[in-house]
Amino acid sequence: MTTALRDGPEPAEVPLVAVALLTVALGTRRLARVPGAGSWSSLGVPLAVTLGVPVVALLALPTPARAVTALLLALAATVAGAVRRLQAPLLLGAAAALTSAAVLLTPVAAGALTRVDGWVLLGVGGAAVLGLGLTYERRVRQAREAVRVVAAMR
Repeated sequence: MTTALRDGPEPAEVPLVAVALLTVALGTRRLARVPGAGSWSSLGVPLAVTLGVPVVALLALPTPARAVTALLLALAATVAGAVRRLQAPLLLGAAAALTSAAVLLTPVAAGALTRVDGWVLLGVGGAAVLGLGLTYERRVRQAREAVRVVAAMR
């Protein structure tokens, strides 16, 4: 059994993520060489493995190292997708970041909900619904524009 630099057993996701990062590099190389190649065909599966394995490990056993790894990989994929205008990294990275954030914030939110009175939650929820209703038309326009921009990506 191999040991990590921290003198403990190697986490199971490390070799999978290493191989997946290698395939992401190969997919990126393919995107650069083949002009008509799409990001989903070149990067979809490798990115799903690269981002999915740490997120699943975080779901199974949340540790600070797994949280940092999952969030950094998700952030890197999202930023790379936005900068290079690639759909697969943008969407998969955003999904991984949102899932990781939900896993990390669920205990905090549960603790906060037990300490807050129910009327305060109803008031905040009502104010949020009212605010969204007042800006509904603008939000619909922004959502359509966002869908159009993402659909135009490679």
